[in-house]
Amino acid sequence: MAKGDLDFGLLVNIMTAIGESRAERAPSSTGQLMHLVPSEIGTGAAALNHLDRHVDFLRDDNYLIIGGPAGLYRLLRLTPKGQKFVQPELAEFGLAAMLPEVVKSAEQQIQILTYPAGEKEGLLFKLRDAIARNAPDLIAKIIVEAGARAVGSGA
Repeated sequence: MAKGDLDFGLLVNIMTAIGESRAERAPSSTGQLMHLVPSEIGTGAAALNHLDRHVDFLRDDNYLIIGGPAGLYRLLRLTPKGQKFVQPELAEFGLAAMLPEVVKSAEQQIQILTYPAGEKEGLLFKLRDAIARNAPDLIAKIIVEAGARAVGSGA
């Protein structure tokens, strides 16, 4: 990581910490997150500046709302996008289920493979079997396998 780059791990840790404090219904403050700043950054103003750069990024990317100052620190709340980050299943709230469309697309990709019919039928069977068993890890594996074959076959 180059000097001045944002720390991906710190971004995730900030979101996780704010997500964990949601039950309190009070906003988090940057002061409560100071312990997340890596020790090699330093302490005091250096650590706060480093943390604020990351908080500003999360605000600019619409994950956080920054409230007024709480003394030296700023108050932080999750946006709806931030809520989805810390609780991914919320992304499907109010939307039609995505799985049927994913399955339909995967089946179409399998059909256009230039592999023998038996291999294509085997992949289709595995996909439908994984869906019937409600096995998301297996569904993902089959979709990746079919995608890799499609790319490898030039389809």
